[in-house]
Amino acid sequence: MNNETYRSFWEFIAEWLPEYSSRDDVLESDILTRYMRDEEVWEEDLKWINQYYGGDKQLVAEQLMNLEAKFAKESLAAYYENMLKNSHLHL
Repeated sequence: MNNETYRSFWEFIAEWLPEYSSRDDVLESDILTRYMRDEEVWEEDLKWINQYYGGDKQLVAEQLMNLEAKFAKESLAAYYENMLKNSHLHL
């Protein structure tokens, strides 16, 4: 997946994932993504990454994949639910 595709994926998630801006799992995903990209991560966040994943980037990547798959499923469900609700309005 290239950067543009990944960015589009996250734009969809941000638009359709219920309660996107207030979810702890979205924050976790952001922190783990920054860790994987060797970007700045707060010391407290590094502590729990080391506690839960032992600093193992393979384990972090697996968790990111699980989180993102969950976000995609929930976002698609919200998208289709909205589409179905709106299609009934036009009948």
